[in-house]
Amino acid sequence: MSNHTTQPAEQANPPAERKYVIMLWEDWIEKYKPITNPLDDNASWDGFGFETYGPEIDYVREFGKKPGGELKAWTVVDVDGKLIVSSGFHFVNRLNYILTEVPFAEAEDIDVYDELSDIRREYRKYLVPPLPKATRGKRGTGHSGVTAK
Repeated sequence: MSNHTTQPAEQANPPAERKYVIMLWEDWIEKYKPITNPLDDNASWDGFGFETYGPEIDYVREFGKKPGGELKAWTVVDVDGKLIVSSGFHFVNRLNYILTEVPFAEAEDIDVYDELSDIRREYRKYLVPPLPKATRGKRGTGHSGVTAK
């Protein structure tokens, strides 16, 4: 018997801290280079969308099995009536898949929006503290507080 105790080994590679990224559609196309759907000449999402059934989902699954393929798969999801392209394979509220040439970083969760106004509306409460409402002159005087020159 030994009086010596064994300490648990330190993790060789601690998990990376997750990073949340928000992008616009045009910037995302330029950076990740989506692949045109070779199975459907009329595919949704500017020709990049793959259906979630039939031969197209089979194609997406096979693509995901290739080295690094799971980091090149994106899911179009419906979030409260708004369509968002989100990094990775998702199953809840999925509408389509999109595959890209360039992989996303494993430690990143990326959401892609079509318009800047969608991002502002969705994340306004998280980005900056709400601003106080502007005062428009003294209450009850009818004066707007704006002086003409």
